[in-house]
Amino acid sequence: MSDRSKSLKNVESGEDADDDAQGRERFGSRWAYLMTAVGYSVGLGNIWRFPAIAYKNGGGAFLIPYFTCTVLFGMPLFYLEAFVGQYTQTGVNHIFYKYMPAMQGLGWAMTFLSQQVNVYYLVVVGWSVIYLSDLITGRSHYWTECGNPWNTPDCLFPVSGYGNCTPPQHGQPFVTQNDVCFYGLDALNASRRLRVPTEEYYEEYVLLRSKNIGDGLFEMNWKLFFAMVFIWTLCGLIVWKGVKMMGKIAYVTTLLPYIIVGIFFVHGFFLPGMEKGLSKFLIPSLDKIFELSTWKEAVHHTCLSITIGTGGVQAMGSYNPRRHNSFRDSWLVVGADAFMSIVGGIAVFTTLGYLSVLSGKEIEDLSTAHFGLTFVTYPEAMSQMTFPWLWAFLFFFMMLLLGVSTVIVDMQTIIAALVENWGWLKEREWLARVGVVLALLAGSTISCTKAGCYFVTLMDECCGGVALGLIILLELILVCHIYDRWGNHRDDLKAIFGGPNGLFGTWFGKSGLLYWLSWKFLAPVFCLVIIYNAGQFPSMTYGGRTPREDNIEDVNNPYNPHKYEYPPMANLFGYIWGNLCLLFILGFGAYNVYRASQDGDWRNAFTVHPSHPSYARLYGNTDAATEQERASLASKSSPAASPEGTESQSQSQSKSTAAR
Repeated sequence: MSDRSKSLKNVESGEDADDDAQGRERFGSRWAYLMTAVGYSVGLGNIWRFPAIAYKNGGGAFLIPYFTCTVLFGMPLFYLEAFVGQYTQTGVNHIFYKYMPAMQGLGWAMTFLSQQVNVYYLVVVGWSVIYLSDLITGRSHYWTECGNPWNTPDCLFPVSGYGNCTPPQHGQPFVTQNDVCFYGLDALNASRRLRVPTEEYYEEYVLLRSKNIGDGLFEMNWKLFFAMVFIWTLCGLIVWKGVKMMGKIAYVTTLLPYIIVGIFFVHGFFLPGMEKGLSKFLIPSLDKIFELSTWKEAVHHTCLSITIGTGGVQAMGSYNPRRHNSFRDSWLVVGADAFMSIVGGIAVFTTLGYLSVLSGKEIEDLSTAHFGLTFVTYPEAMSQMTFPWLWAFLFFFMMLLLGVSTVIVDMQTIIAALVENWGWLKEREWLARVGVVLALLAGSTISCTKAGCYFVTLMDECCGGVALGLIILLELILVCHIYDRWGNHRDDLKAIFGGPNGLFGTWFGKSGLLYWLSWKFLAPVFCLVIIYNAGQFPSMTYGGRTPREDNIEDVNNPYNPHKYEYPPMANLFGYIWGNLCLLFILGFGAYNVYRASQDGDWRNAFTVHPSHPSYARLYGNTDAATEQERASLASKSSPAASPEGTESQSQSQSKSTAAR
């Protein structure tokens, strides 16, 4: 029997598979991991991004490309990342080093990208905290009335006063502004200018929005800053005790949003006009299925929604035993994410139908553009319900939980990476936790200025585009093309889970051909779609309260006074910032190639490292592999201190090169 066959047999019998990383933290139970993983994937985008994207791309027709991308791209990628994490039993700082030292920076790029997203992602949660604080202190009238200090003469109150004019003859348009009727062209101008109390509260009180990105850059929005201090402190306390505490908290941060959105879902079916909203969301515009833009949106949303390519999935997987059934849990997590998107979308659009009937406006004329759906239109609808304060509290509390449940995983990921990479931090882990909280709070500060909303929108558009698509593509090439060139990755799956049983198992099992085809061919194509779509570099805009206003080309048109076009330098900053994480790949790659050349052969930087769990099976060098893996588990050092033993690495890899 060959060394390769013998090693594979040993792993299948459990000799190697149960050799988990000694001393590595573990989730308290399988359910704790599952709750944490679902909480990580299900986030704010399921509530404010998915309904708007679905509506924009054909309503029910969008569900076809969405589910197709979820099954053929999202689930296989989540499964791949979860398995890679649990199989290597290490943090993102070393996962890809084991597959190829030259690609160590891929894990760091993922981690940095996730923190780039978090510094603006939690600002959206900070806006929700301001709403919550005003609710708790009995100031919900701030966004239901026009008599507040920040309100302008264009504030329109109440909603029911939209259509109280006497209809003129000849079908002339008309509108009411605080009991004053406007007709003809004046009515058209007024309807574009008028703002409901929720919009003025959001723009003039919560955001303190400046006229452009440069005006308010050095003026702080202090209430938002203190909201951010509260949220980052809360996240820091949750991860303070590590993975087990995070897993326990996840039961609350994950399950409560499902309960709350379920309440909104049921309540929506009892609202007048709910059928109008449902028809907009679910009735398909079949022509949209054949438009490339619809599929681009579906792929991009799937990637962002399941939170792949940012290191958190691998990090969570590494806290499971090596034999954990990541295949089953991947289906459960992806299914839970899709379920929240659909149920949340229905809850949102039944409420929009209610507001449409109440106001006499079409849904197209409601503020559903970008964050307007969450912070303007939905609060406006809830203000007209029975017990408005209760519905508003549930909604914004849900937003807080959804944001926190995602961010705590990314925080734990970077904390673990820092501690594992710099051994001296192991005895001072509190320092890493405090440092991460302070660094992320500092990163959020620019979004706590009066120009902060412009930066949030800019980063939301530029982060998670080209860089995310390229990172996932490189991950697929490394694991599923270079490493799996002779079927090594599928052998790893079979070693842990066993071979396929029957025809169904051959195609759809844990090492099935469906996932192999996705990893090899389909997923890379999807990544290229993301890169192409994000690489178009259109001029960025902020605002535009409704889809109809967004279609107006001239941002200076008096009929579209709320839309702002970013200057070229702001666009350039956004694209540079959004792709900055890619420098980690180049930097660590160059360093590890240099280190390998100093150790004797630069080609060793492009081979499987002896610390990889399958090294013995691949090359038969069992003693060297075991020695290297023990060394890597005992000491995780910085690049300057070498992630693994230097001399023995060179010797063992030289032997492996000769063996090949």
